[in-house]
Amino acid sequence: MEKVWNALQEKNRILVCDFDGTLTVSGSSMHGIVRVLGEAAPITKARDSLYMQYGKMLKTEENISVKKQLAMKWWQAQMDLFIQYNIQENLFRKVAKQLTPRDEAVDLLEKCREAMIPVWIVSAGVANVIEAWLEQQGLSGSGIYILANRVCYEDGMAVGCSDLVTPWNKAEMFFKSIETDSDFTLVFLGDQKEDVGWKGKNTNSFLVNGQSVEMTFI
Repeated sequence: MEKVWNALQEKNRILVCDFDGTLTVSGSSMHGIVRVLGEAAPITKARDSLYMQYGKMLKTEENISVKKQLAMKWWQAQMDLFIQYNIQENLFRKVAKQLTPRDEAVDLLEKCREAMIPVWIVSAGVANVIEAWLEQQGLSGSGIYILANRVCYEDGMAVGCSDLVTPWNKAEMFFKSIETDSDFTLVFLGDQKEDVGWKGKNTNSFLVNGQSVEMTFI
């Protein structure tokens, strides 16, 4: 992560990073509930049905506008399952424990916090899981902001979810959530091309190459 850290030495810099596959090397914040509850759980079977309905269509659809629409429907249906089956908050902590951290990425976030460099984690995963994971890595607190799909609770009951974040609207959601001017330098870190390069001016973009920590400058 040395190249990423070097890019963050410019003034007014912000690290914008993906979560699954970027800060972690295995597991999924969105699908991890299946591993926790098991293949026979009703929510698991319901998720499988959603994949058959939307997942395969997304893989073959070439029109970006249609992809975005399909993704919004799929992600909404996935988030609705957490509410329908009243998934308890403690289960998100169990999911987080199964997500293997990328040690070099954790070190990078620690250095950013010490240097007071803002970090935005922008993910199509579940914010509740990401928060629990950060806490387990000793990274909870100020300076790290999460933009992801959040399950909202009242009196221990799942009652709703935040605005949807999918792989196809991450950039749009990010720029709606943060105000940056031309003086800010955005440093993007991800494991997929849709995670990086959302702005052409004053940006640096890096991709994690699979399971390795070698960085590719975009």
